[in-house]
Amino acid sequence: MKKQVLSIEQMQHLQKLGIDIIKASMFWQLDCHYAQHLVVHNVLAYDITLKKVIPTFTVQDILDLLPGEIEKDDKNYCLNVFRNYKTYFVSYHWCDNPLISFENELFINAAYDMLCWCVENGYTTTNEFNHESKNNLSDK
Repeated sequence: MKKQVLSIEQMQHLQKLGIDIIKASMFWQLDCHYAQHLVVHNVLAYDITLKKVIPTFTVQDILDLLPGEIEKDDKNYCLNVFRNYKTYFVSYHWCDNPLISFENELFINAAYDMLCWCVENGYTTTNEFNHESKNNLSDK
């Protein structure tokens, strides 16, 4: 697999949708280097490295957030994940009738699109207090 985690921008979007990002199993680690010049007893300067961690989801994290099935119009649509020669598909089907399907050459992007759709359509529970979380990524 080429891409194994969501980008910081994708995580920011999910957070804006209300997804609890604290459930992420991986983290981006950003190093912020700067020179700190202090004069203490005529001893000058040392470098400090700050590390900032930003939660990010894997494909499994996304699949864990997606409902196994969606009920609509007295039908239960089941989550399906499959791949053809070049493309991954993430969809909800009832028999041969798809409710929604996303495809992408990257599995994680198809799963991400499905998670966004599920949140936007009320099929995935969100954390309504997430917007004021101290883990807010919008400041990054």
